[in-house]
Amino acid sequence: MPVVVPPVVPAPQSPAPQVQLAPDDELMVLDHAAATNMQYATPQYAAADPINVSDPVGWYMKSLALYRLGRMPEAIVANDRGLGCNNRDIQLWNLRGLIFHAMRRGAEALPCFDYAISLDPNFALAHDNKATVLLMQGNVAAATPALERATALDPSNAYGFSNLGYALYYAHRPNEALTAFDRAIALAPAMAPLYNNRGTALRALGRTDEALAAYDQALTIDRTLTMALRNKARALRAAGREAEAQAVLAQLPA
Repeated sequence: MPVVVPPVVPAPQSPAPQVQLAPDDELMVLDHAAATNMQYATPQYAAADPINVSDPVGWYMKSLALYRLGRMPEAIVANDRGLGCNNRDIQLWNLRGLIFHAMRRGAEALPCFDYAISLDPNFALAHDNKATVLLMQGNVAAATPALERATALDPSNAYGFSNLGYALYYAHRPNEALTAFDRAIALAPAMAPLYNNRGTALRALGRTDEALAAYDQALTIDRTLTMALRNKARALRAAGREAEAQAVLAQLPA
């Protein structure tokens, strides 16, 4: 009697595990630490005290050079010396806020920017820097009017328009956020994070294809922008295009 060999039934294949993503799209705050005369604050200014120790400008330049070199405690000392010469110098107060911000001392940074603004309400840099600190503290409501003021005073500030878009997005005002991101891109078309931010606003407006194009533009400029990769994968996954989403996520660094 012949032996009947049962057919081999292949074991069911488990689906490939999905890469887990946080549900919310990601935007980037652009922190550009706005200080004037940055290009002139070469290391030579950090090496010695000003020739005229009563000159607040000399101390400002030394403090700024030390700030650029990452020597924050010394930068504060030089800043103190400058304010001792003139405690109403708006550049010194703005720089002092930046130094505290770099030292992760935001609660001390904000009064410095506020005091500079009280001395000159049209000092755009101080409004801009104040808003950046507020955004990093998660205080969108307070940051928004500061950014509106900063961009009104300096309409060439791409960072300010991007951060304004960030604040408006989280205030659930995506149309206005998109307008702000577009202003930023017009000013700085080679900055990859701006296109990522634009994509999130488009997604919030239900314009998925345009959002995907924005993420692609960001990645064309900077293939390492992982935030844009994750956002693109979210958009594809939400559109039911899981295989494409997985292909995008495979590009993330291990």
